[in-house]
Amino acid sequence: MIRVLGIGPGSPELLTIESIDIILQAKHLIGTRRQLTIVEKALAIRGSSSELLEWHPYDGTLGVLAELIQVLLDQHEIPTVLASGDPNFYGVGDWIKRHFPGEKIEVTLGLSSAQYMFNLINRPMQDVFMTSVHGREPDFKLWSGMKRLCVLTDNKWTPITIAEAIIKNGYNPTLYIGERLSYPDEIMTVCKADSVPLKEYAMNVVVIEYER
Repeated sequence: MIRVLGIGPGSPELLTIESIDIILQAKHLIGTRRQLTIVEKALAIRGSSSELLEWHPYDGTLGVLAELIQVLLDQHEIPTVLASGDPNFYGVGDWIKRHFPGEKIEVTLGLSSAQYMFNLINRPMQDVFMTSVHGREPDFKLWSGMKRLCVLTDNKWTPITIAEAIIKNGYNPTLYIGERLSYPDEIMTVCKADSVPLKEYAMNVVVIEYER
């Protein structure tokens, strides 16, 4: 069996009680340095510790993650894999299900960055087109037919390149750009597509509102 554990968008205070309980019962915890640090801080906030827990850091490469999981499975151990946000919203949960089809996969939900973002900008989530551009080419024609979108970005499709492509398609919607959501240095930028600041963006979520 493989456990996949959602740990929220970044703040250690946003881990659920269920996630903390699972961590305290786990023996092998796999995550990036950032994810493991979040868990460590969350345990400290609650005055908890797990002396028997073995920490398995990796660099975020999926091939390395697959090897770590397989080694533990071969040892008849149960890996607990940390997932940023919600594992079922463009997260590692679906990837693990595809790459380990013969294994039982137990997924624990976490607060997604999209949920956090919509609460932050005080907008409803119903009727929103939710998508990710991680390794995908956006369909800007499809996007232009929507009223409101939520986009998980990557290093290629940044707020700047997304805005430029939207403008080329003849639109100038409002963009809400949330960087490092839930961290102490969180940044929120609200602007039109033709006014997106030219700068380096930290990990972010973009909500796009077209005027209808």
